[in-house]
Formats: sequence, structure tokens, C-alpha cells
Amino acid sequence: MLEFGGVEESMKKKLNEIYKNLNPAELKRKITQLQEELFERVRRKRIYERNLEKEKVFV
Repeated sequence: MLEFGGVEESMKKKLNEIYKNLNPAELKRKITQLQEELFERVRRKRIYERNLEKEKVFV
């Protein structure tokens, strides 16, 4: 992206600074945390939906 001619120098400098400050280990931890939260939400939703189905049977 930085080699694209339409990017201003000030933006290139900002992007380079962001890139230099990236921490792969921190990014991995955050991604893992978010995945775990997502999996937990899916698990809870499935339990909720199963309970709804059980209630329909008894109605």
C-alpha cells in the first residue's frame, strides 16, 4: 500500500509508525481472547436455542 502513488507522504509516515509499533505477541493474545469470547457466545446461543425447542415440545 505504501508503494501506491496515491498515498501522501504524511500518511505513509503514520502507517510506518503504526507498523513499527505492532506487537505480534500482543495481537495474538487479543485475537485468541476475542475468539474465546465468540465461541462462548455461540455456545450460550446454542444452549438458549435448545431450551426454546424443549419448551415448544412441552407447550
